[in-house]
Amino acid sequence: MKIIPAWFTRDRGRAMGLYTTATSLAVVIANAVVPSFSARHGWSNAFHMLGIVTFAWGIVTLLLLKNRPSNEAKPARNSLQEMLGLLRNRNLIALSIAGCGGLWATVGFGAWGNALMTRQYGIAPIVAGSIVASFGIGAVIAKPTLGWISDLPGVSRRMMSIGCLIAFAIALLVFGYCSTVHQFYLVAPILGAFSFGYLPVLMAQVSDASGKRLAGASAGWTNAIWQSGSAVSPMVVGSLYGASHSFMLALLTLAIGPAIAVIAMFFVNPHIARE
Repeated sequence: MKIIPAWFTRDRGRAMGLYTTATSLAVVIANAVVPSFSARHGWSNAFHMLGIVTFAWGIVTLLLLKNRPSNEAKPARNSLQEMLGLLRNRNLIALSIAGCGGLWATVGFGAWGNALMTRQYGIAPIVAGSIVASFGIGAVIAKPTLGWISDLPGVSRRMMSIGCLIAFAIALLVFGYCSTVHQFYLVAPILGAFSFGYLPVLMAQVSDASGKRLAGASAGWTNAIWQSGSAVSPMVVGSLYGASHSFMLALLTLAIGPAIAVIAMFFVNPHIARE
């Protein structure tokens, strides 16, 4: 989040879209590979495999990734007062709440999507994994596409976020009415497109709201709030489903997050300058 604004300006939304596609590709690959790998080699070896791949790519990143273009002067050091001042930035506060609500549903579905389908409808774990993989495919397509659209002149990133979050909440409710494998396969890619599509647009607005120099600090503050939604949602959904065994109630609980996010986005200044 600090490095991308240093390298990209007018095409920042597209860059954010390509960057965040990584998380969706991870959903696709993990759900396509890990269940069968775990069945053959054991769940602990599946974790070992994931750890080795992640460590190896971390070394590649360490060697190749640069903080900023070589012809760009090193930015002035940010003061503590400036970074604390971000906590009073109305746009960042609203974006923090919006991201928290969005990730409440995105991560909550990622954590419970497979289990809800297997427990409620007896779908085989490998089949449920492939359904969630198709959920990730929708996100892979949507993220760079929506990021690219958000870079176009005259396009409001704020309104794009609102539209995507509304569609996300509706898609969750539609998924809650599904009961067959064919229905899940049909709705999952659409749900995936909206459940991740808002992220690059939201992230671009975070760096817009703070400016390039404070992009890292603003990403840290907002991401701390965003991840609180990620942390709490799986516990809440699990508890509610355990008490009610209602598939629809679980999806309705997830849909509350995007609904709150939509309200928060209306408090974001529609005329944030794009640095």
